[in-house]
Amino acid sequence: KCYQENNELIATHFTFRNARWTDYHLYISRYVDDLFVTRSQSSQDYFSLYSLPGQSAGAPRSEFLIASERWPNNVISMYEQTDCYDSDRSRGYGCTSSYVAGTSR
Repeated sequence: KCYQENNELIATHFTFRNARWTDYHLYISRYVDDLFVTRSQSSQDYFSLYSLPGQSAGAPRSEFLIASERWPNNVISMYEQTDCYDSDRSRGYGCTSSYVAGTSR
């Protein structure tokens, strides 16, 4: 759905750091539309948080976009992926679901 209002900027210039391995943090590659983890910092590591328009007035915000500061048209996305296999495989028949994180334009 389209709205007349723009996304509202909530926070800027923040990074995502691994809680267990604190030297590692996320970045968006300039070569591939995907998320990666690195130890070296660069301008690719910083993100901005936007609140989406059209949310109920007075209610807590629940819909956000996390955008790359370096490439503002790239946002973090997450989706559920289901992989199914048939009985020809050694594992037998079944499906597995997982959440995949990446970037979208």
